Amino acid sequence: MSFALMGAVYKTDIGDALAKFVLLVIAEHANTESGECWPSITRIQNVTHLSRQTVVNKLDYLERNGFIHRDKTKRRSNTYTMLVNQLDQASLAGRPEPVVNLITIDTLYQNLG
Repeated sequence: MSFALMGAVYKTDIGDALAKFVLLVIAEHANTESGECWPSITRIQNVTHLSRQTVVNKLDYLERNGFIHRDKTKRRSNTYTMLVNQLDQASLAGRPEPVVNLITIDTLYQNLG
């Protein structure tokens, strides 16, 4: 669970309330160092009480708008990586200016260390 990511999601204008809710669930499950997680669509449905189709549509929205990257594998569940370039940088870095131009959570934590 990454409280830093969840806080950044709270403070970021996602542009779609339900997509933001889905992104919060992803942030809740994300590995603090890599930003990766793999909650199933069913898990996201259970937490959000959204229909399967709505979850799928919101995941598409989040990927299309650069908030997540989905690695669609043959496993039962996709791997999601949160992309921080559009999240509230002040929340993640604890200061008003962006740390660096970031692409992955892993890069962010290396630079904050």
